[in-house]
Amino acid sequence: MRKSEKLAWLIRNKLQAKRGQFYQWLRGTGSIGGCLDHREDERDYPYLGGLLGTKADIETSTSYDFMQANGWYFEQQDNICVFATGTMLMSEMTGIRFSVKFTVKLAKKLGFIQGNGWSYLRAFLDIVSKYGLVPYELMPDDVYTGWGSYSQWDDLSEELLQSIAPKYKSTGYSQIKSKGDLLHALQNKIALYTAGKWYTGMNNPMPPNYFLKQAGSLVGGHCFRYGGFRKWGESLRAPQTFGQKYGDDGCGWVEDAFAWDKYAIYAIENIPFEVRRDHFLRTYDGKMVRSLENPACYVIEKGMKRHVPSMEIYWELAQKERNKAEKENNRMVLQRPNGHWTVKQDILNSLPDGEVYKL
Repeated sequence: MRKSEKLAWLIRNKLQAKRGQFYQWLRGTGSIGGCLDHREDERDYPYLGGLLGTKADIETSTSYDFMQANGWYFEQQDNICVFATGTMLMSEMTGIRFSVKFTVKLAKKLGFIQGNGWSYLRAFLDIVSKYGLVPYELMPDDVYTGWGSYSQWDDLSEELLQSIAPKYKSTGYSQIKSKGDLLHALQNKIALYTAGKWYTGMNNPMPPNYFLKQAGSLVGGHCFRYGGFRKWGESLRAPQTFGQKYGDDGCGWVEDAFAWDKYAIYAIENIPFEVRRDHFLRTYDGKMVRSLENPACYVIEKGMKRHVPSMEIYWELAQKERNKAEKENNRMVLQRPNGHWTVKQDILNSLPDGEVYKL
């Protein structure tokens, strides 16, 4: 891109962010999104997964959903949908919860942010593929202390950027061009990252379908992701960043992903399997886990998975962990809706079986 074009886009982004912040101030609302206009780039690689023969016969007669979390991140007063969405997407795809706060701090340091979070689709794509992410436990973001401290770069951020983030980089991304490729990617558990024009009518999607419709006045752009579809691909599940009370358990539904008001759709590749597996073994040793695909529960011990054979043992283990969490005020355990941790099936498949667990 020529310097004149870059300057034109920079000015456009600044003006668009100013307009969005003025609207937010005028209406006295919380977050209203934060995604600036998207610039197409002919250098984007096209998604080719549908040509490789993997799951070519897409089973669209039933609903399909691979996300293990819904709208667990709430944007507060800031407009960081680009980074909240991208970080949540990678958390759900990898099975590793990543820190939104670190991603925001890095984006601001790199000059990717206007105002209080406004940015563009490519900003997160650059971060996840060139710099990497940081696990949530190293920089928790559930306590909000204001935009200034939340986004400020500090010594800890620099240390994490140098020593941790490079391990958690995506191997790349590609652009989805057709509905067939979109459904293929979802069925192969590849999370899709996108955005679109946001209208006031989308702030409260209505049952029973919770469709994001072009109703009311235009607010700006908003970044979201696709994590599943209803039967025959008639509509797409779009988890948001407004908390679980929004819409359908934190989600809206989109009827046409390629409508004129939607931006480009990107398939972000997973981080290397070996990195995910090593992180899993460090994180879940001694804990009870299961995947979305299989109801069997296991306790992870010394690199092996030990089957939990009964509900009696399940609840005994769950209560022990909860009692420990209460003493330590571990909110991640206390806020968990069940007695186990939800993990990825491919990681479980890679572990050898140990002895069946007994109390």
